[in-house]
Amino acid sequence: IYLKDAASSSVSGNSINNCNGSAISLLDSSYDVSIEDNTLDNSEWGIEGINATSLAISNNAISNSSIDGIYLKDAALSSISGNQIQNCDAAITLSRSSNVTSMVNTLVNNKWGVYSINSTFLVVENNNISDTPTSVSYLGICPLQISGATL
Repeated sequence: IYLKDAASSSVSGNSINNCNGSAISLLDSSYDVSIEDNTLDNSEWGIEGINATSLAISNNAISNSSIDGIYLKDAALSSISGNQIQNCDAAITLSRSSNVTSMVNTLVNNKWGVYSINSTFLVVENNNISDTPTSVSYLGICPLQISGATL
């Protein structure tokens, strides 16, 4: 599913398997988009958001992504909550993003749990991260709040 410059949209209730590239992509100024209750298996990225604002990514089951379960780059004012992400290289990657909250996600058997690169004002809260060698990692200047996580 590919959305470009989408506004006030919803992607929900889909089952997507065996994709080359991203199962769900939100690109180029997409804003106010809800991505919820999807089952995504065996893609490079489960959910990819680039240059997007006000994304609500919730209650998705993402597995076997060869790169990232959820990847946000140049994203802002977004939330990632209630997702089940397993068997991915990185469960959640945030690159050059700001004001993103990751909360109450279950991240199992990933190389990285939450991985941040040059992002600011992130909140990582009440996530359950297990069988993951690196739970939370950040590079660059990053005001980061971590609380209530089960590691």
